[in-house]
Amino acid sequence: MTDILVPFLKAIADSTRLNILGVLAQQPSTGQELAATLGVKPPTISHHLKKLQNLGLVEAKAEQYYNIYVLQAHKLEEYVAMLSANNLAQRIQTDQNVNQNAFQDESLARWLRNDKLTALPTQVKQREVVLQWLIEKLEVDRRYDWDQVDELLGKWVYWGLPHRIDLTRVQRALIDSGLLSRLPNESWHWRADSPMTQQPNFSPEQLPIAEFPNHLRHTVVRATLREKDPNGVYANLKESVAQEKDPYHEMLKIALRIRGSKRYTQAQIDELIEKHHGGDPGVVRAAMLEEELIVQLEDGTYSRPQGRKLP
Repeated sequence: MTDILVPFLKAIADSTRLNILGVLAQQPSTGQELAATLGVKPPTISHHLKKLQNLGLVEAKAEQYYNIYVLQAHKLEEYVAMLSANNLAQRIQTDQNVNQNAFQDESLARWLRNDKLTALPTQVKQREVVLQWLIEKLEVDRRYDWDQVDELLGKWVYWGLPHRIDLTRVQRALIDSGLLSRLPNESWHWRADSPMTQQPNFSPEQLPIAEFPNHLRHTVVRATLREKDPNGVYANLKESVAQEKDPYHEMLKIALRIRGSKRYTQAQIDELIEKHHGGDPGVVRAAMLEEELIVQLEDGTYSRPQGRKLP
């Protein structure tokens, strides 16, 4: 389809032609009248009038020995209407030369490898793209417990070697961006754009628990919650299956949950160990110190080792 908007914009992007339209908006005029009024030579006026006539903005009516030029106001209004926000948006959607997803595609191509996130971009717009890609891994109108979110992020994020992505940092970025909502106690999470959450008097308990990942797979957190509420949502929690685990790998998962610039008390470190490891906090804490996954500062608090990236 011929693009008629661009020729219109080119035609009016001239002060003489705009002035001609302005004079004719007041009253019809002859070429000589326009030339005298605008201080332009008649041949120049004729040249500009021809362009305006080609677009249908001006019509010539013969009267005795003269042509009377009349502004076609309805035609001008049609062109101006094409510049409305809705029409410009529709123009982009139908233009085959415009790829609205190009930036998203380029950003994902840069930060994904084998359909997994390799790092969190620092550039705001690129970060928005990858976080939107991540949140779409969660279903709408479903709630997820902490371990389900953790498991999902682990599926779509390279959090181990060699990328060193902190899963907690990714989860926090989703929350800070307003894409992921959660209860203050972090027990349940859900997509902020879920239609059910927009209803009056919404409560997370109204959302069905997501079927994937399985919320009845045994974890330390879920087992602890079942002890507190035997008849609650974890009443049918599967029993723990003994399996060999890499001790360093388990401690690394805890260390990656520690913010790099934050200091933790011993009680806070032990709480993380109890929540995500289940072993004796004192033994695990000592092992993490020995492996230099955490360091103890002079004031007795703990933090990540400065100047060293965790593997």
